[in-house]
Amino acid sequence: MPSAYRYLPDTEQDQEEMLSFLNLSSIDELFEDIPVDLHLKEDLNIPKAVPEALFLKKMNQLAVKK
Repeated sequence: MPSAYRYLPDTEQDQEEMLSFLNLSSIDELFEDIPVDLHLKEDLNIPKAVPEALFLKKMNQLAVKK
């Protein structure tokens, strides 16, 4: 897989830089234009995150299955 497509999580510093660039004070402020009735009321039913190395190993195992 080309390195340009690898998952890179954003850090607290990344978020602070983004907010500063957008002249915002918080992530909540970033999304304040979204109407409250469209906000999620509960967590999404998706699996928890796993380390990238484990994810790649699992995907490789699935790719070679017949």
